[in-house]
Amino acid sequence: METTSKAVGRNGWTLKGITLVLLLALGAGAAMTALPTQVAAGPFPPPCNKYFTVITYYSDATKTTVVGHCYTDGCSGTPQTCTGTKTAYYTFSAVRCSCDI
Repeated sequence: METTSKAVGRNGWTLKGITLVLLLALGAGAAMTALPTQVAAGPFPPPCNKYFTVITYYSDATKTTVVGHCYTDGCSGTPQTCTGTKTAYYTFSAVRCSCDI
């Protein structure tokens, strides 16, 4: 009966090589368990990629006199609705929708 070291050496593996492979495998396993996992949906669901947007148009660069608005309700799928006049002077705001809508 051969000893373990002779059998290992005959297959091209050394004891140091086997030890290194085992340590790398253990390290990879430890890293996988230490990585953060995805949080399950609780009271705060993940965000949707839908927005309610408002564009407010002004008469000039001072942005003091409102002359028009455009609304897009991406939450319910309503197309853009505009009132008044569109100008080169505007502000834009968007609010992310809830996934429950």
